[in-house]
Amino acid sequence: MTTKFRHSIALPAAGLIGLFGALAIGTTSWWFAPILLVPIAVMVWGWRAGVDVDERGVVVRSLLAKRRLAWTDVEGFGIEGRRVVAQLGGGGVVPLPAVSRDDLPRLLAAGGQRFDDPQ
Repeated sequence: MTTKFRHSIALPAAGLIGLFGALAIGTTSWWFAPILLVPIAVMVWGWRAGVDVDERGVVVRSLLAKRRLAWTDVEGFGIEGRRVVAQLGGGGVVPLPAVSRDDLPRLLAAGGQRFDDPQ
């Protein structure tokens, strides 16, 4: 079973409101039409971006791409500012959008992993 972590529905809603606002300028001339792409990108990103977790690993989704991380590739999780990141074996980190510090136990449980609370 896959557990999904997504942003609040407020992000795509804000993109939709921005699209209505951009229509006033974007439809006046074809030169301004690209302005409409910004709120559309916000809507799609807000709807799509997030993390899917199952027993095979973690799938990180962004606006146009997705990246699968097998549990064997993930050495641990860390907090950088307000973001949760997956720490990889080679020293790299992958930000996990829509995952908060409080979501870590649920993320690990969804993947069948153990949670050792450092606190």
